[in-house]
Amino acid sequence: PSIDGRVRTADGAVLGSPAYMSPEQACGADGVDERTDIWALGVLMYECLTGSRPFTGANYNALLFAILNAPHQPLIEAMPEVDPELAELVSSCLVKDRSVREYSARHVAERLERIAWRLSSSKDAGIPRRRRATDRLSYQPEARLSRPELSAVGLSPDVLPLAVRWWNRF
Repeated sequence: PSIDGRVRTADGAVLGSPAYMSPEQACGADGVDERTDIWALGVLMYECLTGSRPFTGANYNALLFAILNAPHQPLIEAMPEVDPELAELVSSCLVKDRSVREYSARHVAERLERIAWRLSSSKDAGIPRRRRATDRLSYQPEARLSRPELSAVGLSPDVLPLAVRWWNRF
């Protein structure tokens, strides 16, 4: 009768997926902070890029032991075609010593954005690109529909919102 429906945890309680647990969580360290989320992001990026997790174990205890003690296979070895800068970022998220690990999600996001920008603007990023469905459509600028001028349809440019005027201009 005294339960109000909210989940409550106490110090030392195990919460979450062990595969994404940081070393400081695995050993029950005090003062677990946001750097544990950076670790989990590193595990997730590694898993997305390779299809496997950086740390595995036959059971819960073996997994925690691997997280605490075993080195992971470097991403550049697991996926040689991955961008070296991206591989380095993932590795910097998976540093066991949290004082040396990436320090903020904002910094990781900024680095990811720079990498994505560089890869998307590069002609030869070294990554085989898949064709998108829209790549099969031919672009024929002469086939564009022509728009009548505003005055031809009886509208004054003053009645259109700024965004529409901007759109028509370009």
